[in-house]
Amino acid sequence: MKRPILLVAILVSLSIVVYKYFGLGIFAIALLLSLALCTVLVERLSYIFIILCIFIGIFFSVFNVNSKIDTSKFYSDKDYEIKCVAISDEVLTDNAKRITVKTTKDNGKLSNTKFNLYYKDKNLVCGQVLSANVNFMEFDDKGYDLNNGIYGNLWLVNIEKTSKNNKFYYFLGATRKYIKTFLKGNLSYKNQTIVTSIILGDKSMLDEDFYSMVKASGVSHIMAVSGLHLSVILGFLFLVFSIIIRNKYIKFVFSFVSILVISGICGFTPSVLRAGLMFLIFAFASLINRDTDVLSVISFAILIILLSSPMLLFSISFQMSVSAIISVIYVTPFYLKFILKHIKNKGILKVLISAVLVSLLAQVFTMPFAIYNFECISLISVLTNILISVPTTIIIQFTISGMILNFLPFVPSLIMKSVDVLTSYIRFIILSLGGLKYSAIAVPRYFCVFPVIVIFILLALRIILERRETLYGDNRRRNAD
Repeated sequence: MKRPILLVAILVSLSIVVYKYFGLGIFAIALLLSLALCTVLVERLSYIFIILCIFIGIFFSVFNVNSKIDTSKFYSDKDYEIKCVAISDEVLTDNAKRITVKTTKDNGKLSNTKFNLYYKDKNLVCGQVLSANVNFMEFDDKGYDLNNGIYGNLWLVNIEKTSKNNKFYYFLGATRKYIKTFLKGNLSYKNQTIVTSIILGDKSMLDEDFYSMVKASGVSHIMAVSGLHLSVILGFLFLVFSIIIRNKYIKFVFSFVSILVISGICGFTPSVLRAGLMFLIFAFASLINRDTDVLSVISFAILIILLSSPMLLFSISFQMSVSAIISVIYVTPFYLKFILKHIKNKGILKVLISAVLVSLLAQVFTMPFAIYNFECISLISVLTNILISVPTTIIIQFTISGMILNFLPFVPSLIMKSVDVLTSYIRFIILSLGGLKYSAIAVPRYFCVFPVIVIFILLALRIILERRETLYGDNRRRNAD
């Protein structure tokens, strides 16, 4: 079989869906059937051993999730003492403050488990280690937080004691604080909120009316850190590494550390984790001089993420991130090549067609999840993405350059003035297009079936045309011989 990892990723995902709706017992049966199917279809014994290890890992990972859910339900509305470390920044909600904490290893069945901690008369910072009495709030196993690896909400009763800060998480929190302070000192407030969202994925400062325009114009992914942002940042850093570092092994170490730190600063969101893992896999393949298959790399990254946190499969950001990247690096290049082959005068037309096709196919591939979760379709998203994608890339690169050169006089302020102008342009486009009467329309959930059909047609057509070209090429070579 050509892509066994892709098959495993699909079967594992389907098995996790079975767990979500039918429980652990049916999940175990589905996993065994999937393993049996892989054993039949995959011929190489070494692959079968790797696949077996993956399925065993997935089973224990899902079993661990199920155990944590049961434990959180057991403690619902009860007091409990935990030892934990704060792993996010403090966020203000309507009635309280909130911070995400992760329990330490000495918490029994709740060890290494993430929770939302709510409180009022305290100030907590990322990286702070504490022992606290908490009250488990009512458990909601269908909530958004569970899909993102957070197993419940806690109310802080009192703090027993604090310990020395966790250096890694404290560094991430301090870096985010530095970035926010830098942006605050160099941008107008309205533009500062937008760039903070683009760079850090922190949408808490965005005005509600403006964010509704963002959703109506179909560019929510611009205001949340995604694979696009990580690609721009890492592409910029890799260019610097290639200039100043010659040894490929040292370059790989720097790349690994950069991906880890940047992912942490961005909050280890599902889309950033997926993109970071893909970069690492490509970098490792380059290190050992191995060719990589795009779909296999995506599948392997998905499997690693699901091994660590299976419920991320149901995170909307993870779903849209994976579907968008498949369209961008697997589907779009093929159709772009096919279209441009029939156009004589390419020039500016090539750039225009590329921009339209990338935005259009990304919209099609993410549409099923957008319709199912938000019950609406943006009619102007392709146009909006074309108009603001390049300025967004420039904003990310200029902002990073400004922060790196912050020790120089005048230079950072000049760079950030350009960022201010570009951000004002993005704001104008979003408000202008998002405010149109029919910029987005409401549709029922079952409408997600129609873009799914279109996706299957696009994928099937790509496979057929690719095989046709391969056969044509083989015949031509035989005739030439």
